[in-house]
Amino acid sequence: MIKGSSKYSTQPILGQLLSFIPQEIFKEAVNDCQSDKWYKKVRTWDQFVFMFYAILTGSSSLREVIANFALMGNKLAHCGIYNVPERSSISDANAKRNSNVYGKLYQELYGHYKSYLSDSYISMPINGEIDPGKVEIFDSTTVTLFKEVFK
Repeated sequence: MIKGSSKYSTQPILGQLLSFIPQEIFKEAVNDCQSDKWYKKVRTWDQFVFMFYAILTGSSSLREVIANFALMGNKLAHCGIYNVPERSSISDANAKRNSNVYGKLYQELYGHYKSYLSDSYISMPINGEIDPGKVEIFDSTTVTLFKEVFK
């Protein structure tokens, strides 16, 4: 959290990161792919939030993710989660929901943010809180791929 920032001062990091996904883009992907059509307990957004959290925290099981969300109780409204489903419901959604919705979401998010993406610098204004030229970003996805090798 950047000192002096009022927009995100009371919002947990998970909620801050999720706020970069415009709901209209997410809803469009869900509607186009009809990914909520047969699911009553675990909407596409719920599944996305749970899996996003799992990736961010390095969780190794759904049991761990659901236990952590259950500990948060009713403090999940900032994520758009109002009920924590059973682990089996999340597992069913992971096994049965067509992944096309997430491909569509990626394409739409890329289209939305592509003018801000660059190989050499960040052009996105960071709420005027910091000079984008002083921010360095690297892709950490390869870190987890080679974690075993580094041991």
